[in-house]
Amino acid sequence: MFIPIKTDVRITKPPLMNYFLIAVCIAVFLATYSPVEVKYGYKTFVEPLKPWADTFVLHSDQPKVWQFITYAFLHSNIVHIAGNMFFLFLFGNKINDRLGHIGYLCFFISGAIFAALGYSYLHETAMLGASGAVAAVTGAYLILYPRSNITLMGWLVFFYTFPIPAFWFIIVKMVLIDNVIPANYVNSKVAYDAHLSGYAFGVVITGLMLITRLLKSEGIDFHYMIKRWKRGRALKNSVQYQMQASKGMPAAEQVSGTTAGDKSGLNEKEQQICKLVAVGKIKDAADQYVSLMNRENTVLPEREQLDIANNLMGRGKAEQAEKAYKIFKANYPSYEYIEHIELMLGLLYSRYLNEPENAAKQLEKAYKKLTEPEQKKMCGNELKKIKKKL
Repeated sequence: MFIPIKTDVRITKPPLMNYFLIAVCIAVFLATYSPVEVKYGYKTFVEPLKPWADTFVLHSDQPKVWQFITYAFLHSNIVHIAGNMFFLFLFGNKINDRLGHIGYLCFFISGAIFAALGYSYLHETAMLGASGAVAAVTGAYLILYPRSNITLMGWLVFFYTFPIPAFWFIIVKMVLIDNVIPANYVNSKVAYDAHLSGYAFGVVITGLMLITRLLKSEGIDFHYMIKRWKRGRALKNSVQYQMQASKGMPAAEQVSGTTAGDKSGLNEKEQQICKLVAVGKIKDAADQYVSLMNRENTVLPEREQLDIANNLMGRGKAEQAEKAYKIFKANYPSYEYIEHIELMLGLLYSRYLNEPENAAKQLEKAYKKLTEPEQKKMCGNELKKIKKKL
């Protein structure tokens, strides 16, 4: 058994709203918890709440409006509330810090409502507990901090700890193992469908906030990872284009799926170029960029600059592509696939611009960083050809 004990995401201000929600849940639990035996016919059941609190439980067969919120603050036993509050503390502090106090409160309540709606649609039994809302918060954490690490504590003769990426822990352990599988194969009173509805709400709503920029990206969220992957794929396609060309094979069509970046600080013409990239008119954007670049070293946001450089390379405009790649490299030196930029520049200098010395410099830098065997081989072969000329 492994227990998560902490994450490596730092918070910038005290998550007071999350502390408040935890305190409210504990206070309500202390005020309402009173397990008593109740007889229904010949059977005896243990009711966990005081009789007056039953009106705040979600009765899915005949729900009252307020019950879609109040049920989330009630719990059936100490283990129930301890588990929910632990995970709310583990993940909620970070989401509170990111959304702000009012935003986080609205998100928590909305997650509870959506989880209740999902459960009520599929079941007619009563439900209580903050699990659905906590799942929504966890879903938000998954989207905002997928590459963060969660420290797990285990026991094997002695206690030990080890980190695991949040993405895999939440998806595999919390969603798949703890909810999806039991929901289909285990006969239990646990509201798995409420949990899954909460996760869905947290993932979708947080993703939409990032896409629509209601929530500013910090460069580590899932949406940003997808955009970087698309940009990297577009660059790799350009490299593949050159590899195929060197073998005499038909070149693959260049693809790009990025959207316009932050256009603050750009002039009107530069903003127009970014808009063309955003709607997929890369060729028109590249042509307009070239006209600007002929007068000055115009620098666009990272993804637009790269899309245009790739497009110029794919269309055989070597001089313009070389300049666009150089501008990109000078302004975005920490780009994740910078070795591919160096490889493209090396190929341009070697094959099209007849600048063997510059080609050798770029290819040597790229060769040290490349990891894909075919690309490394092509880079090495190109270097050998150039050194014969020098």
